[in-house]
Amino acid sequence: LIAIHFLPSSNAQHPEDKDSIAVGSSTTTLFFDFTWPSFLNLCDRLAPYCGVLCFLAPLPTIRQVSAAKTVGNLPLLPYSSMVSNGFVWVMYGLLK
Repeated sequence: LIAIHFLPSSNAQHPEDKDSIAVGSSTTTLFFDFTWPSFLNLCDRLAPYCGVLCFLAPLPTIRQVSAAKTVGNLPLLPYSSMVSNGFVWVMYGLLK
């Protein structure tokens, strides 16, 4: 279990950095102090990897369907939604 607490930052370098985030586990007493800019930088770096992992999530199911040569009783909606979502983003990128 991870707890996120908003605490006043004692070492803020900029006046707009009034808050920091302390993240700690309920089983340990360690707390990691993040300022907002470092937290946003961390999210900025992790977001592409999380996006790729989300698109790779159905890969085991696709391999299973390829090996069995049948979809069996898999629902069509999640996979058709993922394909249409990808198509819309590609079209958005091409038109932008």
